[in-house]
Parts: sequence; structure tokens; C-alpha cells
Amino acid sequence: MSDRIKKIISQLENNTTLDIAKNFLKEHGVSHSCSGWASLLSTRISPAVEQGLLDENKLISFLREVEEHGKQHIFVYKCSKTTAKELCTESHLIAVLKQLNLESLRSKPNFLDIPNSPTIVDARIESGKLVIKIADFREIKIFQGQHLDVAGTKLTMTYQYERSRSTSVAVLHDTGVLEIRVSSKSNWSKYADDVYTVWGLIDPFIGKDRFHEVSLVTAKNKLGDTTDKATADFLITNRKIVDAYGASFEGSAGDPDKDLRDHKRMRALDSEMDDGTYCDSAKVCLKKNENGLPSENMRILLGGRSNEFAITAKCTKQDYDYAFNRLWKLNRKIS
Repeated sequence: MSDRIKKIISQLENNTTLDIAKNFLKEHGVSHSCSGWASLLSTRISPAVEQGLLDENKLISFLREVEEHGKQHIFVYKCSKTTAKELCTESHLIAVLKQLNLESLRSKPNFLDIPNSPTIVDARIESGKLVIKIADFREIKIFQGQHLDVAGTKLTMTYQYERSRSTSVAVLHDTGVLEIRVSSKSNWSKYADDVYTVWGLIDPFIGKDRFHEVSLVTAKNKLGDTTDKATADFLITNRKIVDAYGASFEGSAGDPDKDLRDHKRMRALDSEMDDGTYCDSAKVCLKKNENGLPSENMRILLGGRSNEFAITAKCTKQDYDYAFNRLWKLNRKIS
């Protein structure tokens, strides 16, 4: 097995869930029962590579997909359809890559390296969409142990810094919708600097001045409407409402599997919402559909900037696309 394939395999654990990886093996006719990641990598994936059931192209395709979906903060923008159709073409992409001296990305995207600064590592037209991926590094501090000196007066704690690859993805649809997906951080954080960095790198491809932010407040408000059957597939676990005078009211279901809309007081509060009152943030769960999508419960946060939401866990491309389209449909009045 080549060192490159070993590196690909080692990155899978950081970029997807065990269940998604097992389904990938199942789809390729590979035994997938295991007790955990270590077992899956050593007793399932590695032997499948050795036997020729999996090759580098299949693993690269899987890694490319999983690192682009889920566990991200997504920022939504829009331009005209005419502009988007001009930008989502092979000829435009090739011209910009040539201008930036990045033509090699067409044939050799960088799937594995951890750059020292934000770097474009992949650019392509896929199903009519322009996709640009940016890689950077994140450093986490891992506790190693502690030591108390003989006198019992000095405690020394040891940490090890570990660097990992993190990715942001810009996806421009030919409808004019632009998603900027930023990899979630382990600690609570705002993402303004990350979005600013992404815009700086993708601006030559699409031109920031052509886009405007898409507020998601309509979707947030609809998720509190107890009479709207279009939101029956969501659980609302937390909502923060702000009135015209700036006063805020927050409600929590108290249980991640309970719906806040079942509480009498929240229903009464929603019924009194006027033109100056809006939902500032919400925590919701898009419920698993046994016969379709999504294939798992999806926890979604709507908050932060007006055009921002987050999908809290890694997911499949199909589940991500379904969740995005559901929110977009709820928000369609202003999109």
C-alpha cells in the first residue's frame, strides 16, 4: 500500500462519521462490520485496498466529498442568475486559474497537505456548480498529563499541540445562490475573520461586489409557526425572539427530542408577533425520514449573522443538500 493511500485513510476519521464510512464500504461490496475506527481502518479498509476492492481514486472521491459536507457554519449570498451562469463555466474557471497560476489544480487537486496559511486546493465545475475549496490548519491543545513535585507545591501540566487540516468551501449554484461553508471550530467562536479570508481568495473567481447577503429571518420565523405544516419535519428545541423595542425572549424545550412549539407559552408568544418582531436565533432538528432524506436526525443552528446557519455534525452530501434545500424553501419569500 502506498504512503499516499495510507495518508488518505488516516484522514477519514477526522472528516466523517463511522456510519458514513461503513455505508461507503457497503456500497463498494466491502465487509464493514467493526467495533470502531481503529478496527474499520485496519481490518476493513486497508485489506480492501490490498485486495483491489478499493483504489486511490475511490478513496480520494470519498474524502473529497465528506470533508465538504457537515460540521460547518454556512453563510448564504446571492447574485443574479445571469451572472451565475457566466461564472459557472469551465472556460471562466480555466481563465481565472491561469491568471492565478493555479492551472495544476484542474488535474491535481491537493487533498492531503496541511498548508501553513489559507490556500486554494481544489477548483472545479460539478453538476453546473462552481466549487472552490480552501485548506488551512487548525491547532488543538491536547492534555498529556500532570506532575506534582516532591514538595507538593508545584503542579506541572503538559499539553501537546496537534495540527490538523481544516477546509472551507465556496459553492456557487447556477441559480445565483452562493454558499460559503466554514469548518466548525471546537470552541465557541465567531466566523467573521474566516469568511473575510475566504472572500479574499475567491474574489478573483466571482467578484464579491456582485453578491448580497441573504437574510434567513423568514425561515426562522416560519419555524415558530405552529399552523405551518411545511415545518412539521422539524423539531424546534430553542428560539430567541426580539421585539420592535429590542427586548428579547428566549425559550428552550429542555429536551433535545421535544418540540418547543408544544409549549403553550411559546405558542402564545408567537401568536403576538407583529411586523417589528422577529426570530433572532433557533436550534432545530430536521427529523430522520425512515423512507428517504435525511437519513439521520440533523441538528441545525440558525443564528450569528443574518445569513448564517450551522450543521453541527458531519453528514452525507445527500443529507446536506436536502437540509439546505429545506431551509431555502422556507426562506423563499426573500430569496
